[in-house]
Amino acid sequence: MNMKKHCHIIIVLVCAILLSGKTENLFSQDILLDFAGTGASTTVTSVKVENLTQGTFVTINGGDILHLMNVITGIESGNIAINNRITFTPNPMKDYSRMLFDLPLSGETFIALFDISGKEIATLKQALTKGQNAFIIRGVTEGAYLIRINSGKFSITGKLICLGSEGGNPEITFESLSASVGEKQPDLINSKGSQVPMQYNNGDVLKFTSLSGNSSTVVTDIPTSSKTITFNFVPCFDKDANIYSVVQIDTQVWMAENLKTTKFNDGTGIPKVTDAAAWTALRYAPAYCWPMNDSTNYNRYGALYDWWSVSNGSLCPTGWHVPSDNEFLAMENYLISHGYNYDNSTSGNYIGIACASPTSVPDQGGMRELWYPSSTPGDIGSESYSYKRNISGFSAFAVAFRVGDGSFGVFGNVASWWTSTSVDMGRSRYHSMNYNNNSLAQAGATYNWVGFSVRCVKD
Repeated sequence: MNMKKHCHIIIVLVCAILLSGKTENLFSQDILLDFAGTGASTTVTSVKVENLTQGTFVTINGGDILHLMNVITGIESGNIAINNRITFTPNPMKDYSRMLFDLPLSGETFIALFDISGKEIATLKQALTKGQNAFIIRGVTEGAYLIRINSGKFSITGKLICLGSEGGNPEITFESLSASVGEKQPDLINSKGSQVPMQYNNGDVLKFTSLSGNSSTVVTDIPTSSKTITFNFVPCFDKDANIYSVVQIDTQVWMAENLKTTKFNDGTGIPKVTDAAAWTALRYAPAYCWPMNDSTNYNRYGALYDWWSVSNGSLCPTGWHVPSDNEFLAMENYLISHGYNYDNSTSGNYIGIACASPTSVPDQGGMRELWYPSSTPGDIGSESYSYKRNISGFSAFAVAFRVGDGSFGVFGNVASWWTSTSVDMGRSRYHSMNYNNNSLAQAGATYNWVGFSVRCVKD
């Protein structure tokens, strides 16, 4: 057998092995997801896709295709960054592939392309800015290739497959820079029908938040193959024109975020009480405030209401209501019996992780803590059982609730929601989650002048 034929067979075998998914240092099959709507609308305007396991997200047009790609790092020994990855679109490639990677610090960066024999066939040295950078690789022939990126102490490696092209002049060219991982990436979002890449590992939990007119629906999934994600649109909006994301759990449709209205659904304003003494004086009057009296908490955490706002009967958007104690229990029992406990059991209440937001999110170049850390596996504040994180789509945040003396708790500790169920003239029932516990459960009853979050359920 001559050397040329022998090398060709090696390349074919390597490509076949790399594409077979039978070794641990390989690409998994790419997954393509498109989107459709039912219910109040069949048109999907936009979709925010959050990888709850990795803490990243991208917002795309509803007509675009999400291209999930699993790219292996750790191919070689050495100082390869195991918390970062290179993605290629497409991979395998033909005429060209788009390479994306996130640079932790700005600086001079060296990129090298090697063929299967280890020969360096293309290089590029360029000063790059911190964040996600995009490059185009073209001009390579059929075979398997390795890409190495170095910038200071940062080093990362990835694999690329070419199934054939005109070749002849391998090159790496700079295309663009976008936001850091976890921030919106507008340069990746093109016209309707384009493919938008997103890094994805098998088993990652994805949360899809769709928008169409006055409707927003949440779906969570762990995709294993290409398919259509369908959103059942149910309008949910208040007198302040806030549009709420909703999620279906069994036969119930819940708000997937906390209520933040300043008006009852007849248009009457709810008294806003910021002063601690004035809040303490409340006993039988409706009131609301922002957590920590800070309006910047409005979007993520919603408002805090005393129970007299709940008892008014008009707090939720028209066609929605504050759930009773039994309705909360029905939701919790469904999740328990259908395997949402962190340990996959179907008895006992261990659904906290399945109902909780991530423990932290990217925030202004760093990470913002959403739940206090816990070292006990299964607790909401732990990093364990990531494949169950918010798989229900309930998306609970730990909010700084308001106690009876007008002071506030702290963010990251507990999430609590009123029910419409009264115990006596001064107390009502609520449900709660704690960072150092593993449940979402009935917490008992407390005084009606406490300020808690509110979730609404469809009539």
